[in-house]
Amino acid sequence: MRALFTERLSQQIEEQRTQLAERSDQLAALEQRRVNELDTLEQQRQEQVTARNQHINELRTERSALQTEVARLEEFERLIETISGQYATFLGWDETDSSGPDAVLESKFRLETFLTEAEVAGLLLGLADRVREFDSQFEAAGREAGILDAADILDQFAALPNANQRAAFLTTEIERAAADAILLEFLNILGDL
Repeated sequence: MRALFTERLSQQIEEQRTQLAERSDQLAALEQRRVNELDTLEQQRQEQVTARNQHINELRTERSALQTEVARLEEFERLIETISGQYATFLGWDETDSSGPDAVLESKFRLETFLTEAEVAGLLLGLADRVREFDSQFEAAGREAGILDAADILDQFAALPNANQRAAFLTTEIERAAADAILLEFLNILGDL
């Protein structure tokens, strides 16, 4: 009986060892699964931290670029305000005192001054030079037209046979040229001859 008891006891011990080994394997498998899950969670957390840091860096870079753009636009706004003030000053003078030949010359001088201001010249590159070129061409064309008009008047005047016809011709031309001070002066000089 003792042998039977011992054999049974040994068998139970062996079963307990087997169960213990199985449970130990299950526990080791659970522990390994827990470690793997923790590793996966840590890896995911690291990826999230890396992605968040990258996003933060991108936002900082974007913010810096936007701040630079805002500063550039603020500087441009100041430039435009300065130019607008200078232009308003130019227009203010031009609109208040723009009659007569001296006023035209003064207005032209003030326009030249406005166009050559550092801010205007820096923004509107070459505009002052273009305006000077147009003025020069316009003056040359005006002189040429004036000379041709004067030559035409002289031809017509010289072709008239008598003093009465020449006087009537000059009267008509003076009436037509009432708004042109230079032509009036030329006609008056011609009448004095």
